[in-house]
Amino acid sequence: MSTKNPYSSKKTWAAALLHAFNGPDDEIEEAFLALYNKHTVFNINGETYSFEKFLVHVASVRNILANFKIESHCFLRDGNMFAEKHTLTATRKEDGMQVGAEGYVFGELDGGSRAIWVDEQARTLQL
Repeated sequence: MSTKNPYSSKKTWAAALLHAFNGPDDEIEEAFLALYNKHTVFNINGETYSFEKFLVHVASVRNILANFKIESHCFLRDGNMFAEKHTLTATRKEDGMQVGAEGYVFGELDGGSRAIWVDEQARTLQL
């Protein structure tokens, strides 16, 4: 994984997320710590997660899905604030079906390289 700031462009942000979702199980925490810190608060579709609860959520998603792909459509940054829109696709392990979601992410960085809060709205896509 590159040491480049994951919030410098849509390409670096998507690459960091792909690494976190597709990497080895024993590297999930380390991969997400490249994007967030242990005090980051996540609000995903109205549900609040601590960093630890978020990692449990990600692990449960990774138990169901594999081969994640992320296409970042728009990435905006204004100082420590950022906004991003992406499409995520993955393969359901149970039956090989492709599933997808569209996400809108807003957040604030801790001075540059890691988010201190994230607000995401996501919706399932029909593929």
